[in-house]
Amino acid sequence: MSDLTPASSELGSEPIIVHVDASFEPLIPKFMANRKKEITTMTGAVDQGDFETV
Repeated sequence: MSDLTPASSELGSEPIIVHVDASFEPLIPKFMANRKKEITTMTGAVDQGDFETV
């Protein structure tokens, strides 16, 4: 992944561009997968009114 690779955003039509030090690049896929899991957990918690989890 280049440090200029745009990421898609559901919040807007413009891509989000991030610059990442090359030493962190191998960590990004797992980091992003974990954030996706957290969003799923938080969305379910909001749907159930479980704001402590959120």
